[in-house]
Amino acid sequence: MKTPIVLVLISALIAAPLFADTVVMKSGKSYTGEIIVETAEYIRLKTDKQILKIKRSAIAEIAVPEVEGVEPEELKNARAYAEAVAKDKVAAQTWVAAGLLLGPIGVLFAYATTPSLPESYLVGKSPEYVEAFTDAYTEKGKSIQRSRALQGCVAGVVVGGCVYLMISTTLKIFEEF
Repeated sequence: MKTPIVLVLISALIAAPLFADTVVMKSGKSYTGEIIVETAEYIRLKTDKQILKIKRSAIAEIAVPEVEGVEPEELKNARAYAEAVAKDKVAAQTWVAAGLLLGPIGVLFAYATTPSLPESYLVGKSPEYVEAFTDAYTEKGKSIQRSRALQGCVAGVVVGGCVYLMISTTLKIFEEF
């Protein structure tokens, strides 16, 4: 019974270096471990023996192993950038106006319409980057369209209701005279 547990532990210890980050210095020296802190100026790498603070200016390359189901940093950055671009480029005011003026039809248009992708952000990028950027931009853009159109629709109903109440109250006042 103890043998399988021992084998699992030994296998885990052997496999651990396979999933470690490797930092290659400009000097040619390399360190293997786990990156625990990343900033614009430096990284902290936890090795078997110590925690190193390495200046980015001294690093030639960082090799991070790809793990099934884990997204590479470039694709995470593409998604975050695409969402920021969508917030800036999707005409939120237009969708508020569509919801306000067209009501539920404006909301349906928001659901049915795909935001136009600014292709200038994709020039010279890898196919994986383009796919990640496009998916994230479309998803965020559609979310903005739907929420703004719905806000406009609700505002239209509220304004319409207020106008109706004002007119009906005014008519009742004039009927009394």
